[in-house]
Amino acid sequence: ATEEWVRQTLKDPKNRLALAALSSNPAASVLKHTSAVIADTQTFNHKIALEGSPVTNQRSSGRCWLFAATNVFRVAIMKRYELDKFELSQAYLFFWDKVEKANFFLENILDTVDEPLDGRLVATLLASPVGDGGQWDMVANLVAKYGLVPQSLYPDSFNAENTAFMDRLITTKLREDALRLRALCATSSRRSIAGEKEHMMQEIVRILTISLGPPPAASDDFTW
Repeated sequence: ATEEWVRQTLKDPKNRLALAALSSNPAASVLKHTSAVIADTQTFNHKIALEGSPVTNQRSSGRCWLFAATNVFRVAIMKRYELDKFELSQAYLFFWDKVEKANFFLENILDTVDEPLDGRLVATLLASPVGDGGQWDMVANLVAKYGLVPQSLYPDSFNAENTAFMDRLITTKLREDALRLRALCATSSRRSIAGEKEHMMQEIVRILTISLGPPPAASDDFTW
């Protein structure tokens, strides 16, 4: 039946023409009507002034929320210091966001040790413990805790712009750690569990430091 439908489709010369056009051109270009474009000319009486330069690019990462926030923050800084161009480090907040998410994940694993491993709650925790995404309350807390630095002091590394492999590595490591913590809870003291969790966090920070570079210390002054 499917083969017959294909034959019936190609009997129509309009469909053969569409096949020829779409075989070597984008569909949006083929379907665009010049008359419709002319009739919908966009003319405005007001123009919004450009706020913030240069234009930023999150590359192959899910850091849109950090870019949006830092692009807003920089406007006040640029006005105060009369700067033509300025960019805040998105990678700096990204580093600490990964640390906070990893710690939050491990704490939740300890809190849910009595839940079944294949239950919905634990499965949801294990699904994406350190995803790139975030929202306003998260970036507000990161800035309040760690501050901000210029992009020139902590620029993007390759792994900041291409986060897929690093995220998979950390996710795999945290899932492994989750199983270890759940097993330890049945046999070990609270103190030894806390020490093991701290060691796990040290490993996560090591991965982030090697992947993204060592961030400026939040308590240190910097020269810019």
